[in-house]
Parts: sequence; C-alpha cells; structure tokens
Amino acid sequence: MEDAERKVVNICISGMCIAKSGPGGWAAVLRYGQHQKTLSGSMPGTTPLRMEIFALISALGQLKTPCNCNVYSASEKLVQIFRAHALQKWEASAWKENGMAIEDQDYWRLLSLVIRKKSHRLRAFPYPVPAEGENPDVKLCEELGLEEIRKFLSINPDLGDAETISLCHAF
Repeated sequence: MEDAERKVVNICISGMCIAKSGPGGWAAVLRYGQHQKTLSGSMPGTTPLRMEIFALISALGQLKTPCNCNVYSASEKLVQIFRAHALQKWEASAWKENGMAIEDQDYWRLLSLVIRKKSHRLRAFPYPVPAEGENPDVKLCEELGLEEIRKFLSINPDLGDAETISLCHAF
C-alpha cells in the first residue's frame, strides 16, 4: 500500500508506575479525523517504560489496515528508539546491543511483530513542551493511566494505597 493511500492516525500514549517498578497503568488515545478511541489498563510488577510500550502495542493492535502512525510519548527513550531505527538494528543483531541482551526485549519483540504484521509505519514525537500549550490527549492519557492504577490498588490494597500514590513516568 502506498503512503498516500494510508490513513494517518495520531496515537498519544502514556505509561506510569508506583515508584520505579510496581503496579502500573497505561493509556492510549487514537485519533483519525473526527474519530477517537481510548484504551487503558494496568499490570502488577512492571516499569513505566514497559507500560508505555504496552500502550503502543495495544493501540496498534486496534488498527484494521496498514496506517501511517504519529506516536506521541513522554518517554524520551521510546522516541529515540524509533528515531534511531533501533528495533530494526536489534532484530538484525539477535536482540543484542554491544553483546548485551536488550532490556525489555519481550515487549520490544512483540511491538516489532505487531508493526511488521500489520505493515504500519511509525514516527515518534515527544509530547509538546508545556510552553506550547497543553495537549488534551496527553492529559486524558495521564488521567486514564492513573485511574487504572487506582482500580488495580482498590482490589489489591496490600500493594499500596489508591488515594495517596506517587507516580513515576517513563522518561
């Protein structure tokens, strides 16, 4: 499929956890024209970056046809990985870099598979800086991810207090 024939979908993602690892929440907002879809969820024992990657995997899984996707993320690491075409390099090097296994490669492999299987093309961008104005999709992602952590903690109170949580984001 030629680029001109592909839909352009904007995807805003967010991943967060209690502390650097622990219960986490993720969210994604997909936009195509006037259409919007939101996704969110939670997981125990995870990291903010894993939540951010999972949000993107989940969002891409919703797309029915090959799309050009503009991905907006707070994670500088995720943005840099896409800008450096690191997924392709890691795949070619058996998921190693400088002889060391890639961290979180289970999620990176799944993301690579979803991109390849659905023939999506992705470009990643950092969230706009606050001086450029607040993006309502960023705010919605943050709210959805936080709500998912609260829901998780309400049914797992031994893992933390749903009302007094402090978050760590993927940067």
